[in-house]
Amino acid sequence: MYLRPTEIFYSQDSIANTFGRSTRHRNVYIGDTLDELINGSATVKSIPAISVFWRDDKWFTQDNRRLWVFRTAEELRILTSIPVYETYGINSNKFTTYNGGSSVRVRGNTGGFVWRQLCTERSINQNENYGRTHNSMNDVKPSRSSPTLSDNSDTENSDEYYPGLPNYSTQVLIEKTESGSNGYIQDGRVDENLCFKCTCVLICIFIFLVLVILFYSTT
Repeated sequence: MYLRPTEIFYSQDSIANTFGRSTRHRNVYIGDTLDELINGSATVKSIPAISVFWRDDKWFTQDNRRLWVFRTAEELRILTSIPVYETYGINSNKFTTYNGGSSVRVRGNTGGFVWRQLCTERSINQNENYGRTHNSMNDVKPSRSSPTLSDNSDTENSDEYYPGLPNYSTQVLIEKTESGSNGYIQDGRVDENLCFKCTCVLICIFIFLVLVILFYSTT
């Protein structure tokens, strides 16, 4: 059976930084073994397959140090899957994970150099990618044809689509012009009212002048 290392969870809360004396890689730092995977001097097949058991609807392993190596290798995109074989549970006293096996603490220096360098480079690349994305978003200039309230509505009354906004059907506010001044545009009904008022004023002036002329002509 093959599984992705990230599909397997740790059964312990911490691990030693070297492999045990009874293993093929005895007293070797787990980070050094990871370096060997990266540079090709070791392969997945040259490392003994890890055992897995099913618990709480996911796979756990007792081989936590090897899982750390494989998980880190997957995070660095060195591998995608590993061979595993199934066993039947673990002694409850040895099941010490407190976070569901999602991570594990390494006791002491993990060793290795290449994998640390790759982790650093990956972190730098992620930060640079974020910076480029963030800057490109800030460099986007607003379009001159930015949508207005009327662009987003199907009728002349925008309040139907934007409840609570005042009705500017007789007076449309505009933003500052390029000269920096404020103003507003009046529609046809406002112009008609203005013409009517002007006409009334002119008529009143005319009547006043006529009355003045009549007054002086009779005296």
